[in-house]
Amino acid sequence: MNTLNTAQASAIELAIQACTERSAIPGYTIEFPDPNDQDVIEQIVELMTVDYFDREPLSKACKANDPLLTPEAIRRYCYDCTMRIAEIGTILVAKTGDGKLVGFLNTAVADKPYTPGVWPGGLSPLIELTTRVRAMAPKGQGKVLCLARAGVRRDFAGHNVLRDLIYVAVLKGYLEGYEKAMGVSMSKPSQRVLESSGLTAVAELAYKDYEYRGTEPFAQVNTPPSVKLVWGDMKKCLKFQQDSLLGREARGQARL
Repeated sequence: MNTLNTAQASAIELAIQACTERSAIPGYTIEFPDPNDQDVIEQIVELMTVDYFDREPLSKACKANDPLLTPEAIRRYCYDCTMRIAEIGTILVAKTGDGKLVGFLNTAVADKPYTPGVWPGGLSPLIELTTRVRAMAPKGQGKVLCLARAGVRRDFAGHNVLRDLIYVAVLKGYLEGYEKAMGVSMSKPSQRVLESSGLTAVAELAYKDYEYRGTEPFAQVNTPPSVKLVWGDMKKCLKFQQDSLLGREARGQARL
């Protein structure tokens, strides 16, 4: 958080504290890791690889279309993605008390490419789709923060981990002068979390209508039926997220 002054850094710490105090995860913490910490980087890469290769419907379709798209190739790509974000953006992680990664969120300024220049050929339809949808973003909106990539371990689903990471990332971005936040959402869970964090869909492209070099690589994907560009004003997102935190606290007290 070297770009923030003391008061701004304190605001971030208070936001993190608000999230950790409301979590049921033992020893839950949210951190901005050192990009040279290879243990953390490897945990991020591992989770990202699992997401890419086993969970996301589009990358699963890419794998089905290209037998050369191996776990090793995906892992290398995920490592390159993570190091690219470490270079131009921000990495945010959530951990348990024993240091185990729970989830991560990568952010970057929206007008910079956050995808490495080289990737496995089998992922080209997916990367081209992401690029095309990002180009649908409203223009002339000031400095825009891109929520570039996120992941949460399945055994911690339902603990608001990604919502917490988005809240802290949006607050940091707002304090750094960002005016809008955006993301490209390709799966049902991510669309649900992003929209519940105060962002709204402003553009979408149906998978059945997407063509790549004369093919329709994602025509069979129907859950969800489309990729969405989500967008939000930073101030409004923060207010939405702060209200959500207060609501979470009230629900927790009601159960006592």
